[in-house]
Amino acid sequence: MANGEDVDRRSKKRIVIISLSAFLLMAMVVAVAAGFIMEKGFYNSPVSGSKGSSHDKSASMKAIKAICQPTDYKQECLDSLSYASGNTTTDPIELIEYGFKVAMKYVTEAAKKSDFLRKLEKDPRTSNALDVCEELMDLALSELRQSLVRLGYIDDFTKFNEMLVDLKVWLSATITYQESCLDAFENTTSSTDAAEEMKSVLNTSMHLSSNALAMVSQLGRHTNAYVVRL
Repeated sequence: MANGEDVDRRSKKRIVIISLSAFLLMAMVVAVAAGFIMEKGFYNSPVSGSKGSSHDKSASMKAIKAICQPTDYKQECLDSLSYASGNTTTDPIELIEYGFKVAMKYVTEAAKKSDFLRKLEKDPRTSNALDVCEELMDLALSELRQSLVRLGYIDDFTKFNEMLVDLKVWLSATITYQESCLDAFENTTSSTDAAEEMKSVLNTSMHLSSNALAMVSQLGRHTNAYVVRL
């Protein structure tokens, strides 16, 4: 019985991985073609050890460009995923996970900045706004952590749509928390320009959070379309 369940689980996982990768198909076809050309050149080249590395990086960049296509901040998406993945993976789930982790890194930095500015601030209203910001960044970080954990259960295809709804809700909340942080500075005055500093810090984290939401939304559209065709 256990063996049967394991086989069934593996079968479901294969279906999910295939469907999640469907929207990368055209990019990967190009990558394979490029890899074939590189391979032909490799056997005629006196330099050894370059084939796998060059092919992996080329394929990974094709995958990154494909998954960043639906995002509003494409260059930040490309930069963050290229750096985080080390140009080696083509797995769409791994790339989205990297996107979550990079967004978490910047939200964490925003929370630290808020705490630092609060300790320097003398204006009570601005200090209160920074307190609010710190709490909101903690909430945003919590939502991103939940999203990252839930993404780890992608192989449970029976709950895929439910998982997508949760991810969209949590990622949308992450963006809302960051926007609310900036709203907290309305009608405040500060000699340290705390509002501008927080806006600068949050600029990247909000863009990356928006990109994460776009990637998840696109993932759902392509996966559901693929499953319908099965």
